[in-house]
Amino acid sequence: MAGSRGRRGARGCSPSDVDAALNGLLAVSSADEARTLPGLVAAAARMRERPLSIEFDEDLPAGVFGWWLAKADDDVIVVPPGLPSQAHTIAHELGHVLLGHRGGSDLTELLGSDRPSAEVVNFMLCRESDQGAVAEEAAAEMFARRLLSRLRRTQRVADPRSAILLSDFLR
Repeated sequence: MAGSRGRRGARGCSPSDVDAALNGLLAVSSADEARTLPGLVAAAARMRERPLSIEFDEDLPAGVFGWWLAKADDDVIVVPPGLPSQAHTIAHELGHVLLGHRGGSDLTELLGSDRPSAEVVNFMLCRESDQGAVAEEAAAEMFARRLLSRLRRTQRVADPRSAILLSDFLR
């Protein structure tokens, strides 16, 4: 989703950008897809016309709970198996993807399409943090919280998309 970009990384960071990304995702999701996080990831891939997968990797560096790799031909959300906050982490990374953040693609441009080593990831996590990067993280967190809240509310509804849109209307 396109948002305004003032400083590097400030794209897709407003609450209205988050709402637009969520509503856009729901607009292309089937009723069944809208009930589960994997279903919404599949809908996001279809919406973007670009493969998007979730991979589980137990060799992530200490302190890394997930990341998004924007490779040449596809995108991958990488999380460790058994992570207690796995759904939140996947939703957070999906937020980066749908909000048009560049973190994953910047890393991939530097490293190629292979997964970076633990040393490189730790270096990237400790790099200078500008306000754009902070805003992107806050927006991805907002996206994750709103998406998971909506998923919890809609899992018992016949068509979750209508319940979510009604909830947004009443907000």
